[in-house]
Amino acid sequence: MPISVEELHDLLGRPRTDDVAKTLKEWRAHHGYSQAEAAAQLGISVRTLQGWEAGRPMPYPTLLQRAVDTTAPAHDQQGLAQSQFPREFAGFVDFIGASDIDSALRKLRQKLEALSPSIRSLFGDRFYFHDQWDRFTDGSPAFHLDLADLQAVRAASLIAGINRIRSTLSPQGQTRLRSMVIDNLKPDRDIRQIEHEIRCFMHFSRKQCTVVFADLEGIGNFDLIVDSPTGPIEVECKTVTEDTGSQIKVELNVDLSETFRTCVLKSPPVEGTGLFVLTFKRPTAECRHLARHLKEALGGNTATAFDGQDFSLQFVAKPAWQALLDAGQNDELRRQILADPEIGDEARCIVKAQNHLFGLVLRPHKPTTLSQRVIKIIKEAADQCSRQNPCIVWLHFVGLAERDFVALAEFSSDGKGTGLNALVANALHPDASPTDRTHVERIRFSASPDALSRHPAFDSNLLLSRAVSVGGTTYDVPNPYCRTPPIVDI
Repeated sequence: MPISVEELHDLLGRPRTDDVAKTLKEWRAHHGYSQAEAAAQLGISVRTLQGWEAGRPMPYPTLLQRAVDTTAPAHDQQGLAQSQFPREFAGFVDFIGASDIDSALRKLRQKLEALSPSIRSLFGDRFYFHDQWDRFTDGSPAFHLDLADLQAVRAASLIAGINRIRSTLSPQGQTRLRSMVIDNLKPDRDIRQIEHEIRCFMHFSRKQCTVVFADLEGIGNFDLIVDSPTGPIEVECKTVTEDTGSQIKVELNVDLSETFRTCVLKSPPVEGTGLFVLTFKRPTAECRHLARHLKEALGGNTATAFDGQDFSLQFVAKPAWQALLDAGQNDELRRQILADPEIGDEARCIVKAQNHLFGLVLRPHKPTTLSQRVIKIIKEAADQCSRQNPCIVWLHFVGLAERDFVALAEFSSDGKGTGLNALVANALHPDASPTDRTHVERIRFSASPDALSRHPAFDSNLLLSRAVSVGGTTYDVPNPYCRTPPIVDI
């Protein structure tokens, strides 16, 4: 007969015996928990649970108290209390599956361990959730939520948000949500895409609106249906990352930068400090074996002026960098490197070898501006909606694109209707496209709160207004050609 929680509580309060370890295993088996799931339920790391089951000492009262606490109901359907986090974590593991999570984390570790720390940093915060997961499970105490740690709160909010959304879905919708989370945990995907959708869900839920995930429930190609006071609203959420619309993806940048670093450290291709400018001759999607070709180019006699089928490689000497390096003026050296017009905002890496600096800059075969990319995203998002109801397209900027977003937002405050207003006009104006997009009520723009250092003051003649989001400040640009009345307080 399976042991009850009360009996387990009594048994774990006794001195250490083999029977206690055996009973702990039986309790886990009765509930169908894997070791990872049981560890999450008890608020400990997997290694700690394995040790307890092997006979090592355990803090009995603390263990059971956490087990009891994880079964307590949540008091806030949208919020997350610090004391409730172990329960949230356990619920997330139970829903997604410990083996699938462990598999995704293992593959990511294998991928990142093959890279140097400097090259790994090119991914930015793309894998923040994976990093924080390890801290949650292996920290001391395990599954503790430090409210002063913004990264931990961010990851915990994602976990709690997925749990909240799960409770609103049908069994079919839950299956799709689980698959979506597992897919976005993979090393070649971006969990920040889901993060934005959850942010939107929580925003509208806190507006006391009923929110349904249309795509997960199979009732539309857009993300959300919001039951507002003025009727149903369709919402399509888009995340604008450093990869969005870019010809040089982060994965390619990492691959070529690691190849460059390895080659330079092994045998510098030139004697002096300088910058290698790699310019593609065609779309990178059409190129093959680029890392191998770069290695061959750097190892050949024409590294300073290489001209291949897919790219050219030009060396630009930087004696001023060398002078600052020799003088030990590292801060000024860093400033000059970042301000160098040869580098600009292109994908780049800098390697130090044999007291010289060697830089690599990647340039696309033709420039693509953020404005062009955003206009395309707005059009695609608008076309995903049904056109039967008014819709909101919500774009969130993360990673390197946040700086560009701030520039666009500030540009929109000059009283000339430029910046964000121009993007929306170019995407939705009837003369800009034969496609009817008058169902779009507004375009909403947002970025991480810490990226918005000042609050633009808008003139009354601008179409730009302020809105408030749970995740931070947002900027609304209404569509003046929308065929439906304006939506209020959404």
